Amino acid sequence: MCLCERSKAIWMLAFLINSKLYSQTNIQIAAVVLRTLSQRQDDFRRGVSTYARGLSGEGTRQHIIHEMPMKRLITISLIMLLAAAVYADYHYANQNGLNLYPYTSWENGAWRIQNAVDASSPHDTVYIGVGEWNETIVLDCDSLAIIGMGWDSTLVWSDVEDVPTFEGTANRAHSYYIEGLFIRNLAGWAIRAAGGNNLHVNQCRFTGTSGRYGGRGISAAYAPNKVSVENCTFDTLSTCIQDILGTNSETIQNCVFTNFSFTGLNSRTVCSRIRNNIFAHTGLYNNVADGHTDTLFFCNNLIYDSYAAISLGSDYNIFMNNTIDLRGNNPEVAVLNPGDSCIMTNNSLSNIRKFTHVDGGEYLRLAYNNFWNVEEEVNVHQGATLDTTGGNLRLNPMYFGDRDYHLQAFSPLIDAGDPDIFDLDSTRSDIGFLGGPGGEVYDYLDLPPLIPDSITFEVNIDSVIFTWRMNTESDFNRYLVFRDTISGFEPSPANLIGEKETSFFIDTSFAHGRAN
Repeated sequence: MCLCERSKAIWMLAFLINSKLYSQTNIQIAAVVLRTLSQRQDDFRRGVSTYARGLSGEGTRQHIIHEMPMKRLITISLIMLLAAAVYADYHYANQNGLNLYPYTSWENGAWRIQNAVDASSPHDTVYIGVGEWNETIVLDCDSLAIIGMGWDSTLVWSDVEDVPTFEGTANRAHSYYIEGLFIRNLAGWAIRAAGGNNLHVNQCRFTGTSGRYGGRGISAAYAPNKVSVENCTFDTLSTCIQDILGTNSETIQNCVFTNFSFTGLNSRTVCSRIRNNIFAHTGLYNNVADGHTDTLFFCNNLIYDSYAAISLGSDYNIFMNNTIDLRGNNPEVAVLNPGDSCIMTNNSLSNIRKFTHVDGGEYLRLAYNNFWNVEEEVNVHQGATLDTTGGNLRLNPMYFGDRDYHLQAFSPLIDAGDPDIFDLDSTRSDIGFLGGPGGEVYDYLDLPPLIPDSITFEVNIDSVIFTWRMNTESDFNRYLVFRDTISGFEPSPANLIGEKETSFFIDTSFAHGRAN
């Protein structure tokens, strides 16, 4: 086995431990380390033995081992030292504990989270027990994991103005992992990763107060490397996530953002991936996302019942497989600043006044989207390049129902996306946030067309004229018109009086207002 293989094995082990995604005991971790090293040493010895037999037979094996180059023996020693360096400890915060330093069991758990954090060393994990914790916590330890018992069990909150609930010490090259907490800040940031911090937040819930300067979610200003937020909910906040000024990589995925009063995401990063999120119920003139990144992937997001202005502002954008349904909360333009080069494809767009624009000197590919009840799809400025190769649809998307944006069995958006993009079941991609490689596989329900609404009628001497809103589902066939003298009657072939393919019907079997 070569040196790079040994190094890779140890690195992978260190990653698993550092991630804090597993609650192994110290003995289990040590066993993994020893077993990994043992396997590598066996390979090393077998290689040496084979080398010895090839030269002089079994009798020279011990001699050859001692004659091996010092560099390889030093490498083995270094690997053992590195494996020992990733040994991690566990500390506990328990309101019913004994508060005995260094808080390495639930029984001896600290009465304050800060005490358990202060007792930690790099690569340690702090577990926070069930209950309500009113305190602010300063993090000043590298590769530290903070894990609660779930957002329905562990609440950490504060109301000190402009003081974060969790704050990473500035100008440290530290990494923090935070999971399983309900974090509420009524007057500032729930989590603030200061300059030099890297941050991964998973399965947390954030609430605060509304208003432009009310409670806020996560701030990762000036972080130099990586920010990842996933499987979280943000509700009743001013700003949900602010990630600005210098972050190399940002990933926001599988999160729900609702009722924010200023903005959902404010990002200024090198590379941003915003995918599989839901944005809903935002107030007037509040942006779902704004900022400027070098490269932005905005994919498989659902936006509804929102003002929903999205300012991309990046040099290169992929805006793919999103569903936007604004329902009258229409900004001047739904998607602003598509950037120098932007690809918008496989998006389902409904009830929007103006969708987007492309400025002079910029390129926009706008294809394989569906526009439904959109007044203006794109405004092309002088000197801009618009590519619509492949075309766009303008059909009823046929969702399951009110605010359920799965597609029905006969939706025209099924298998109608870019033919070079595929769904998870390897078929041609669907249009909308559930299609494409970031979507999901589900059963398409065969639902009946919607019941006709907006029915009006006009009674004349020899007829009654009926009109109603025309159905637009792709599987619509015709209307059946029934009549009876009893209110709330049951339709049957006996009282069927007509079949129509349009939304207009004249009943001439009435004379002077009475049926013949």
